Amino acid sequence: MTNRLIKKLYILTFALACTPLMQSTRAQEASENVSAPSKEETEVRVKAIDPEFYKTHIAPIKNSTGVVFVKIGASWCPPCEKMVPIVSSLKEMFDGAVLFVEISIEGLRSGKDVETSFLKEFFDVDVKSIPMFLIFKNGKLVETLIGSRSKQVLSDKLLELLTAEERALVYSNVAKKAAKEKAEAADLAEKNAARTKETAQ
Repeated sequence: MTNRLIKKLYILTFALACTPLMQSTRAQEASENVSAPSKEETEVRVKAIDPEFYKTHIAPIKNSTGVVFVKIGASWCPPCEKMVPIVSSLKEMFDGAVLFVEISIEGLRSGKDVETSFLKEFFDVDVKSIPMFLIFKNGKLVETLIGSRSKQVLSDKLLELLTAEERALVYSNVAKKAAKEKAEAADLAEKNAARTKETAQ
């Protein structure tokens, strides 16, 4: 009678010891059967986060057949704000030859911004410091610049990627701006001379 009792206790103890192991094995098998999301599924998920941002900022970069200049910054970043007039001048200079996209990542410091997740998902770009400048050609990232840059440095980078026709358009824009500024200066000088003459009389 004692031996039977000991045998039953042994079987019960063995069963209890094996239960967690069996559960762990089943859980592992279940996890192995769950496949990772495909690239298409990931893209759909990310688009759904903010479809308007995708439409206005990501799609133009992905679908572009030319050069795209992307400025990444935030209003709380002094170096980013200093780059605003430089980028504005570049826009005017490269009008018609380069597409400009500006991405503001106000939530970068808290790690809650949606924009950086888009950049990581679609272009494998980690935004860890700003200002950051990305240059794309035909939808592919070809240049990454971190920190403030002069207008000359940025314009040289862009000119290198343009076709001869696109460069000609840029030079035409520069010439038109110079002619406009010269005409405005001459007009101002003429008005000042007229005022001086009236004052003298």
